[in-house]
Amino acid sequence: MKKYPDEIIEYVRAHAQGTSVKRLVEQINEELGTDFTYSKMRALMSNYGIKNGKAGVHERKGTSNIFPPEIWKFITENYRGCSYQKMIDMVYERFGVMYNSQQINSFYGNHHLNSGLTGQFEKGHIPANKGRKGCCAPGSEKGWFQKGNVPKTQLPVGSEVIDNDGYRLVKIEEPNVWKLKHHIVWEEAYGKIPKDQIVIFLDGDKQNCALENLQCVTRAAHAVMNHFGLRSKNSELTEAGILVAGIKLAISSKEGNKRMSRRKCRLSPEELNIHEKAVKLRKMTDSQLVEYVSAEKAAAYDDGEFAGKKDVLKHQRPSDQTIGGKNVKTFLEEIKFVSGIGAVTVKKLQHLAKEGGYLGV
Repeated sequence: MKKYPDEIIEYVRAHAQGTSVKRLVEQINEELGTDFTYSKMRALMSNYGIKNGKAGVHERKGTSNIFPPEIWKFITENYRGCSYQKMIDMVYERFGVMYNSQQINSFYGNHHLNSGLTGQFEKGHIPANKGRKGCCAPGSEKGWFQKGNVPKTQLPVGSEVIDNDGYRLVKIEEPNVWKLKHHIVWEEAYGKIPKDQIVIFLDGDKQNCALENLQCVTRAAHAVMNHFGLRSKNSELTEAGILVAGIKLAISSKEGNKRMSRRKCRLSPEELNIHEKAVKLRKMTDSQLVEYVSAEKAAAYDDGEFAGKKDVLKHQRPSDQTIGGKNVKTFLEEIKFVSGIGAVTVKKLQHLAKEGGYLGV
């Protein structure tokens, strides 16, 4: 059973469009003598899918000292496509009341009003300064810098300045090419500084660029000096620190060589020879390894290693034939365990041995 008669439903459907819920309640109660409240009307419109076209606009509840009813109504009816400043001007022109942009912004936000403005230029917008070259007052061209103008603050070649890190810089070329002074002093005396070396100040004073206060050291030695605190304001102590850093680097290098030597000492001469050959084999590609075996085979024939043995080879099983006294089958079995030689390479060697008649097919 319907709660409301069809007459009321049709009336609401006919008068809802463009009318606020509050106004619709007042209108239907006055004309039809009903007792609708705001919440009842909202429920009826929701149940029957009736919309008034004012979605998102909250109904006014109570009064406001800042926005009187007439201003509130004016803003809610004219907010679309209207910026804050434009709305301020319109309200002031209509009611003589001045608001600021923050107040209008708050009003829009509190009542969920969206003006639809994005703040972006629309497609096809023509800039206000189109066709104009700059915005300068007439006659201001006389004060512009002319082409080739040299600033009064520009320093000539040979000038010296101190940078933010305390180093002296010397201008060596126009318009603005500078170089560290201690580099210039050192290179004039000893030539270009190697890439792996740097020039340091023995007394720690970056502005003392005298040649006797400069020393070129390797970056490794410089790192050791910084790590162990071997730098001093006393130039003699710094020179001693350079020597100590060199000794530490030499000891470190020698210890590394000793570790390698101890590893080699564990091997017998024969094992060391095999190890070196295995290292060479591991570095070979598959094609290089096959070429190496083919060359060894050809060299064995050229040296006459197989001279007079053809009859013996004929009576031997293919797997018993040897190269340089080494059983071919045994060699192919052993080579599988050499690090770096994979199954593919072993298969290539087996195929090569079969083609040469060293293995049975």
